[in-house]
Amino acid sequence: MAAVLACGPGAALSHGSAAAQHGLTRDGPSRIDVTVPTRGGRGRPGIRIHRSSTMRPFDVTHVDGIPCTTVARTCLDLSELWALRRVERLLDEAVVLEVFDLSALDEQIAHNGARRRASRTLRRALTEHRPGTTATDGPIGERMLAIIRATPGLPAPEVQRWLDLGDGEPMIQPDFLWREAKVILETDGGIHRRGRRVAADVRRDQRAARAGWHTLRVTLAQIKAEPARLSATLLAVVTSRSGSTGGSEAA
Repeated sequence: MAAVLACGPGAALSHGSAAAQHGLTRDGPSRIDVTVPTRGGRGRPGIRIHRSSTMRPFDVTHVDGIPCTTVARTCLDLSELWALRRVERLLDEAVVLEVFDLSALDEQIAHNGARRRASRTLRRALTEHRPGTTATDGPIGERMLAIIRATPGLPAPEVQRWLDLGDGEPMIQPDFLWREAKVILETDGGIHRRGRRVAADVRRDQRAARAGWHTLRVTLAQIKAEPARLSATLLAVVTSRSGSTGGSEAA
């Protein structure tokens, strides 16, 4: 709030700072992003000022009392700065938080057509990707998804989707799954090497095996050191099982 007030009338938290305030990202930038009307606001230490001639009053909302750019405007602003995959992940999180609004995003693209890079990247993220389908659980999941996407012939998996194994016990939520092939892929970070978690993982894998699912587990070290081998293994397992299983349980 202090940063916004310091930048004068019409200022609003924006870009990465607004994304963090909305809960769309886990960490905000080291400097506070504030957007102000054209020629408004003076530079101040610790504040990164963005001057805009297209920001309108209804492009600003309040989150915990702090003026912020709306989710749609924030997504557009970050589409000018971020790579396509980061924008896709931003949209995924908007779906998870139930603040995704396609009409509002389309309106931002139409209104800000002169911002070609932002409009082009956001449009690609909306047309080439289905928001909400690749909400990985963190950096290790992002690395794994990149390997999956770079593997020719490997179908796109479901990401972090609930799965009912049909055994009367609680549903599970694999990191990645290929439903037709009945293949589960788990990316194991450090927590999976702890005693109780190891036991829980073993039991869950046994439940999945009884239901006809094949579980693969990979570590961050393997993802970093052996991406080609991991890619080939995934492709072989998924393609060999596709069409040979007897259907799958509903998620």
